[in-house]
Amino acid sequence: FMPSSVRNFAVDNNGDGTIDIWNNKGDAIASVANYFKGNGWQYRAPVFTLAKKSANFDEQLLNTKAKPSRSLNELRNLGITPVTGGFPGTLAAEALSYQLEDAMEYWLGFTNYYVITRYNRSQMYALAAWQLGEAIEHLVTGLSGDPTVRGFAADTVKQFVVGMVGDLPGADRVGEIVGDAVAGLLADPVFSGEFASLLGALLPDF
Repeated sequence: FMPSSVRNFAVDNNGDGTIDIWNNKGDAIASVANYFKGNGWQYRAPVFTLAKKSANFDEQLLNTKAKPSRSLNELRNLGITPVTGGFPGTLAAEALSYQLEDAMEYWLGFTNYYVITRYNRSQMYALAAWQLGEAIEHLVTGLSGDPTVRGFAADTVKQFVVGMVGDLPGADRVGEIVGDAVAGLLADPVFSGEFASLLGALLPDF
């Protein structure tokens, strides 16, 4: 948090009369949630969805870093559309591209995606943070006993860590270590239950 963010968004989550985002994890998590809320986070609204792009789509419309303003109907007419259905055609989205190891991947980011980029301007960070959140939600809903879910969580955490440390020596190895640790923790039903309770207590309205 920058000093202005601390003044405007930091909160005393545990009610002890002190806002301490450096040493109190509850205050830190709740303050980030309050930052998101203050920047327009929409509860349970979509964040990202995979997309497919036609050959005639104007790639200058990708990754503009602007607040989503074109509706899905408009984007569909321009040549990019969600892979899966169920989204209102009036929903605003931003067309995004991500370079994978051997291909390009396309996504649509909604208003909540844009809110994440108010916290960190990197669209890679936004996607990785959302995917990490999806992995945690799988845990909270009781799927942690599934090795596929554990693998998904581990891979997501690895990508998130590597994205954060960038090209530093050993970035991939650090990501693997942290990812494996997360997978091991998710396999522990005691940890899973305690972690789910902690998240529920810290973020009751997020």
